[in-house]
Amino acid sequence: MRKRFFERGVEAINVLTGKNDAFYYCPICTRPFSKTALERKELTLEHIPPEAQGGKGIALTCSRCNHTAGITVDAAVFDRNKVLEIEPLVTQTGEYKGRVRLNLGEKGLEAINCDLSVKDSFVRIYLLKDRNHPDSSERIKDFFQRLNQTPDHERPNININTRKRYHPWHSKVGDLRTAYLLCFASLGYRYVFDKRLVPVRNQLMRYSEKIINGFWLQSDHTDEPDTNIYIIDKPFSALSVRLGKVFVLLPWFDSPEDFYSYLLLEYPNGGRMNFTASRLPWPNTLETKFDFIKRRDEINTQSTQQLYATDGEKHGGTDTAS
Repeated sequence: MRKRFFERGVEAINVLTGKNDAFYYCPICTRPFSKTALERKELTLEHIPPEAQGGKGIALTCSRCNHTAGITVDAAVFDRNKVLEIEPLVTQTGEYKGRVRLNLGEKGLEAINCDLSVKDSFVRIYLLKDRNHPDSSERIKDFFQRLNQTPDHERPNININTRKRYHPWHSKVGDLRTAYLLCFASLGYRYVFDKRLVPVRNQLMRYSEKIINGFWLQSDHTDEPDTNIYIIDKPFSALSVRLGKVFVLLPWFDSPEDFYSYLLLEYPNGGRMNFTASRLPWPNTLETKFDFIKRRDEINTQSTQQLYATDGEKHGGTDTAS
């Protein structure tokens, strides 16, 4: 697979540039690599989303970019998703199973360590005998018996702490990285090497700095698939990649040149955005379709829909910027 992706990347960049070189360019750091880089394992298979989240290999990146992401931004996304798995404890929908620490909000009753399970709207608590006070079991039993007899408005707040922690900014950059590489696999070098994407690549390589902002939005959609790529045409031109409950905004060819500064200027306090967009297929391999279009000015929303044989169906919705 790595050899096939290497050959596809070489062909794509040569068609795009009119050259006849034998180099694959890392889509993040833009460094060129010869075929021997495959043998030296300097080019690695990139799973999108990350492999730990069930992603599929659809591109190559250099080992430095891949490894750095794996221990930083990708790890932060993984840890965030683990933390968010606790949502069923609040909504009592879905399932959850994990180790947590409960603070029951009652003076004199210390926090307890337990395994917690949510299934079929039932919450079950399993005390860890070797990690709690010897009489915790009886005290917890007495607490919940009293709680069941207490009016809702008088009940104490129960705080739940998971053992997982995550870096919020790194997790957002991890989502940005996933979106960027998805668009590379689908659209190719012509798109990701466009000058409007330079700040995005800089953000990915300098992941701890806040170089750009406004790219990460939470979605209130419930009727769309969890993963999609959209071309936004209103209220501005952009690409949007949906990753579960998150949308990542990327510049399109006719977006304002300083796209993220434009977003901050137009939406200085975040808030809600209403979009109208057309959906593109999710890539399953390294396609790089735009690299095989002869002229840049031939690319627009309509020609892109035709290239991907989409129906041009319009999708609208409201999302919250962060």
